[in-house]
Amino acid sequence: MKPPTNLTVVSNNCWGAEFYKEYNVEFLSPFVGLYIYPECYLKILDDPIVALKGPLRFAKSSRFEQETPFPIGLLHEDIEIHFMHYDSEEEALSKWKRRVVRMNKDPINWHVKIDDREGASRENIQRFLDLSYPNKVALSTFDIHHPNHVKMPNEKGKNHVVDGLTLYRQGKRYWDQTQWFSSGQVKPYSWFQRIIH
Repeated sequence: MKPPTNLTVVSNNCWGAEFYKEYNVEFLSPFVGLYIYPECYLKILDDPIVALKGPLRFAKSSRFEQETPFPIGLLHEDIEIHFMHYDSEEEALSKWKRRVVRMNKDPINWHVKIDDREGASRENIQRFLDLSYPNKVALSTFDIHHPNHVKMPNEKGKNHVVDGLTLYRQGKRYWDQTQWFSSGQVKPYSWFQRIIH
């Protein structure tokens, strides 16, 4: 089953970009080449139309990190977007504005994902799962019994999942990502299915 190629994939880090790269389709989401702390990400998802309509400005520093070598965008004064794969504010702003316009206009049609990096707590993950997006998935190391949650292994020596790029590839062994992109249904694999994938 091949997923549609006109999806708006929203993610808290680079994970979503891997979908567009794998299927060689246009990026219909600005949530690529960046990461967002859970507090800020959930603010966007609480009211995405308002959050994404706001102008993107840039901050000299982050309230979450001491120093970053990449641009830090600001929506509505307090929503930080860390453009880790961009060389300049100009590049980040240009691509952000272009891709926001390409997004599906109705957030109910988005495919939305979160994981437990950047300090996301069990409560953050649970709050995400309580949101009304029908096509959502949470990937975390927590034991959470919810039809839209997949328990993933932790990064070696850490208490969270691996980085977004690796998580996308690793996920192919733990749950049916293609089915989720196609139908919105989250289907974790059994231990036996993980062996053969």
